[in-house]
Amino acid sequence: MMRKNRTQKMADYIAAPEYNRLRWKLFILVLMITLAIDLLVSKEHSASLDQWPWEQWPGWNALFGFLSCLLIIFVAKFLGHYCGLMRSEDYYEDDE
Repeated sequence: MMRKNRTQKMADYIAAPEYNRLRWKLFILVLMITLAIDLLVSKEHSASLDQWPWEQWPGWNALFGFLSCLLIIFVAKFLGHYCGLMRSEDYYEDDE
């Protein structure tokens, strides 16, 4: 029997459906901690550097980062699926 390496164990954990609730709870916990830190940190030191009024809103940086990540994911999926960048799973296998 082959032993799984650390990367394979992590991939199995990420893909395992029985850990969905735990992953969502961890995600929400990290999100709440990030928003709490953003609310607690003083922004007076950066008021002179802000160019737009919404940069002073509580949680703006977390929201901007989250929306930016979503945009990157959707653009990458669009490029892969509709612009021909993604190849089939057996693209490099021999056709013997």
